[in-house]
Order: sequence, then structure tokens, then C-alpha cells
Amino acid sequence: MIRLLLLSSSMIFSFTAFAASGTSGDELPPLSLWSGEGYVLPVGTLLVNFTLFVGIIFFLVRKRIARLLADRADRFQALIDAAKIAEAKAKERQAELESRLAGLEGELQDVRDRFAAQLQSEEDAVRRRTAKEIERLTQSASAQVEQEAASAAAQLRHETAALALQLAAAKVRESANAEDHDRLTAGFVSDLEASP
Repeated sequence: MIRLLLLSSSMIFSFTAFAASGTSGDELPPLSLWSGEGYVLPVGTLLVNFTLFVGIIFFLVRKRIARLLADRADRFQALIDAAKIAEAKAKERQAELESRLAGLEGELQDVRDRFAAQLQSEEDAVRRRTAKEIERLTQSASAQVEQEAASAAAQLRHETAALALQLAAAKVRESANAEDHDRLTAGFVSDLEASP
């Protein structure tokens, strides 16, 4: 509707200018509305026409241009908001990673301490087992040495006693005569008779 009004007003303006010239249709009036010669348009007329043209175009497309500019501003604002959200998320993620990194140093130290403690406990356990094994082997060897010594001592006593008995028997045989033999035999027989 507004477009129609603008178009009709511009046509009326042109017709009024034509009618104001006062000529009939046979001869062409000069096109100068303000001044000028012949068909040369003065600068003022050009400026008025240009202003009217720009005004009409602006009036016709102002809502569309305003809408396009508003949409573009909304898109830019959405992009800015998305960038702010992404920046906030990135800062949050960076803070989280930095705290984890600081925590990792502590965790790494805890792991080192645990491994050192575990290594120390394993080393202590190996030393205790080794000491027990050495003590057991020492006791076993000592017991075996004592047993061998006792066995050797018993065997030595037995052999010593046997040798002493043989030596004594040999000495008795050498020194004993027939008379001693008879007397010992008689004593042995009397002892046998006396025993029940």
C-alpha cells in the first residue's frame, strides 16, 4: 500500500511539472524545473530526484534491511556467546588438567614412597629368611658335627676299650701262669655256685 502511494506521488509530481509549463502537446517544454536551457537538467533537480529515489528505496527496504542487520547481529552475538562458552569450558578444562597435573606429582611421589617401602619390606623379609636359613644350617651343621663327634667318640671308646681289653688279655696271658689260672677258675666256679 505504501509503495503504491509513493509511486503515485512521484507520478503526480512529474505531471504537475509538465502541466505547469503551460504548453500544449505540440511543442516540447524545456525539462528544466528550476532553470536551465533546453533539455539539460540542473543539479538541483538531479539532487531532488536522487533524494526521492533513495528515500523511496530506503522506505521500501528498510524493514528488510533492519531484519537482515538484526539477524546478522544475532548471528554475531550467538557466535560471541558460543566463543565465551567455549572459552569458559577451555579455562575450566585447563584448571582441571592443572589440578590433575599437580595431583599427579603428589600421586607420583606416593607411588615412589610405596615402592620404596615395599622394596624395603621385601629386602627386610629376604634378610630375615636368609638369617633364619643361615641359623638353621648352622644348627644343622652343629648338630651333625656333634653327632659325628659323639659317634666318633663312642667308636673311639669302643675301640679303645677293645684294644685295652686285648692288651690286658695279652698282659694277663704273659704274666699268668698255670697256678693263677687254676685259682681264677676255682673262684669263678664258686661265684657261679653261690649265685642262685
